[in-house]
Amino acid sequence: MNRCETPRRLVRARTPLRISLGGGGTDIDPYPRDHGGIALTIAIDLYAHAELIAHHEPAPFCVESRDLNRSVSFECAQDLELTSDLDLAKAAIRRVAPHTLRDGLELITSSDAPLGSGLGGSSAMTATMLGALHHYIGDGIDHQSLASEAFEVERLDVGLAGGRQDQYACVHGGVNLIEFDGEATVVHPLSLDPAQLDNLERSLLLCDTGITRVSSPIIERQVAAYTRRDEDVTDALHRIKAAAFEMHDALLAGDLPRLGAFLDASWTQKQRFDPAVTNPAIDALYSTALEAGAYGGKLLGAGGGGHLLLLTPPERREQVAQRLAAVGGTPRVVGFDLEGFVAWDETL
Repeated sequence: MNRCETPRRLVRARTPLRISLGGGGTDIDPYPRDHGGIALTIAIDLYAHAELIAHHEPAPFCVESRDLNRSVSFECAQDLELTSDLDLAKAAIRRVAPHTLRDGLELITSSDAPLGSGLGGSSAMTATMLGALHHYIGDGIDHQSLASEAFEVERLDVGLAGGRQDQYACVHGGVNLIEFDGEATVVHPLSLDPAQLDNLERSLLLCDTGITRVSSPIIERQVAAYTRRDEDVTDALHRIKAAAFEMHDALLAGDLPRLGAFLDASWTQKQRFDPAVTNPAIDALYSTALEAGAYGGKLLGAGGGGHLLLLTPPERREQVAQRLAAVGGTPRVVGFDLEGFVAWDETL
């Protein structure tokens, strides 16, 4: 896809991935329409990246996904029909910039985390592509509007199963309490002082389970169970919502043991959604972390694989990481991202 001539403009964009402390599942319709949902989230310093290269010559619009090792070219509106081949990119172009299909653009994407990681990567990538296109055409979209548009592209245009938290958590960045009330989504940034942020950052640990998963089957079964008023799933959602408020209070108070206890309680409730949420390998990693001194934790995303999130005393995080590595996990320390989505022109 490389071209010989020097490009005339280069736009770069990135959106952080996220970890969800609490409320996961209550952001998935129809639950928030019936009861209101909540999510307590933190954006982290792993990113979905995009480069938008403008050659300003008549040529197809080229998209390359480095994660999927796949590239496609679009020349007309029919090329943007959704066919399960880079559909998120097609939908983003169709939403924002269909008039650029013959302007000689290249959109190159990559992510710092693998597919199926449970870190909101699909939503972060959708927002990054949309935001890069908006920056290129110069229409100045704000964070809230970008998150809303990313939700519509994923859930409505492409039809991917899921909730609302990822788009807003990733695009806004920082530490947020996000409320879902009917069709409204309200982001409340949490005012944590630098010492609180530092202590929390030094206490969190990710662990890649080594298991990749597709989230949509689990989410679809959860929605079906709630829709038919399955008492077990409905009660679990209510308890997860209540625990998220408790975590919010513990976070503001700097009470890490209490925060860890409610993380553990939420993980127990999440397993009531569907048998595929966990498996013996995930359970073994989690038990190892607790035995090594972690306060608590949970599996991120819909379940079935991806990353465990663990909260530890800062002085015991390294010990927990070593124990997890010894039993086959891949521990990873991450920092926080307080900016959210950003895009800029790079000087050529």
